[in-house]
Amino acid sequence: MLKIILISIPFLFIIGSVFHFVYKWSNYNKLVGFIAPINESIFEHTKLLFFPLLLFWIILAFFIKDINLNSYFLAMLVSIIFSIITMISFYYTYKGVLGKHYLILDILDLLISLIIGQLIANHVYIYSHNFPYIISIIILIIIFISYIYFTIKPLKIPFFYDNLSKTYGINKKQ
Repeated sequence: MLKIILISIPFLFIIGSVFHFVYKWSNYNKLVGFIAPINESIFEHTKLLFFPLLLFWIILAFFIKDINLNSYFLAMLVSIIFSIITMISFYYTYKGVLGKHYLILDILDLLISLIIGQLIANHVYIYSHNFPYIISIIILIIIFISYIYFTIKPLKIPFFYDNLSKTYGINKKQ
């Protein structure tokens, strides 16, 4: 599994990077906006991790023989959650220290987040076996629905604020 995880990281990095532009390329299609960033907020940038990782783990499940569903779905959940937590933590830490954000550090943030999330997921897959997979699936569904909800109705807090357009959520001008 480690080999697959390591090979997945550069591909997920490319897919996540491309995802940044998918909403614009779709001519601002609101359905596409549910899975791709619609603005420059931190929340929207976590979509660069959530949806590519979710898709990767779902596809990978069809290719693994003798899959342990408990470990597999927990690994998927852990990969997604730790990747997102790492991205948010890295961003706010470097921005707090340097006083502003830098594109190169944002790109590095995506890569580091993927590496950490995928490596922790590999560990979980190997060493955990008793966590009921249905709980992981329910949590993943809740996260998925939350992304759709907060894309439509973002909270009025900095996490959802787009400094570029000075708006929250989908820009009405689009």
